[in-house]
Amino acid sequence: MRLVDKAQENTLTRGLIQRRRGGLLAPPYVELNGDLAQISGQVAVICGVDWAAEMAHPVDSTGPYMAASAIQLRQGMHTRSGGQWRQHAEMLTPFVQALDPGPWPEIGSWVTSA
Repeated sequence: MRLVDKAQENTLTRGLIQRRRGGLLAPPYVELNGDLAQISGQVAVICGVDWAAEMAHPVDSTGPYMAASAIQLRQGMHTRSGGQWRQHAEMLTPFVQALDPGPWPEIGSWVTSA
């Protein structure tokens, strides 16, 4: 799949999620490291479930994860990989340019952060 096609697919998906839930929680990854209790509380509200303290400590769970990033969840929150996308900025340019800025208001910061 071409990057432009993937950008269009991602824009459609994000737009559908925003219309269905009335919003999309998409904090920058580094913010997740700041206050996971607050972020997990926001996720609980969006999902329509009661917040539980365990939601702020997913790394402590011994149960199975239903996520593609299960290994990352077991590592806990960290900032080791923050900003590594910049080494691929040139390759990602067609993808970012193909995103519709409506559902992606942060596009400007992605372009200027490279």
